[in-house]
Amino acid sequence: MTSPAPTLRVLLLGSLVSAALLTGCGTSVTNGTAIPVGAAAPAGAPSGGGSAGKAPIDVCSFFTDAEVKKLIESAPRGRATKLDDGGTCMWEDPQNAFSLTVEVGQTDTAINGTLPEWDPSLGPERNLPNGMRDINGAVEFVCGGNRLCSVQVATNSGQHDVDAAVALVPKIRSKVGG
Repeated sequence: MTSPAPTLRVLLLGSLVSAALLTGCGTSVTNGTAIPVGAAAPAGAPSGGGSAGKAPIDVCSFFTDAEVKKLIESAPRGRATKLDDGGTCMWEDPQNAFSLTVEVGQTDTAINGTLPEWDPSLGPERNLPNGMRDINGAVEFVCGGNRLCSVQVATNSGQHDVDAAVALVPKIRSKVGG
């Protein structure tokens, strides 16, 4: 009987060679069409991974310094993260660690205007009025028709923070739509 070790070594070596040959190869998907990395996108396809004609959203412009100060007791400068077709902003006071965080998801992150399915590992779903839900202190909701958005006020005040976040949703929706 022969040892399986030589066969195993050949399989392992073959896998490593295949992986080395494929390094740097790949595809991206644009409008349902696979495009090899480095190849030009088909005519009329959006570039940069976002939706055609969309731009980053300046979420830090949604609230004035006075509004932020009322929520978290100070008005630190907002720190933005811009996406091709969405964005986030976080205002955080380094003295007390209180913060306000707003996230506007990219187009089609809330398909058909519906929140994603609840993850049961988070415990029972905590529904809020007007199609919103509490996800560990952050309020998830749909805005702009098909964007998954969230807002969180964090001042260690429990339900008061959730209520404050819920109160901000209409303003966020007015900035993004729906």
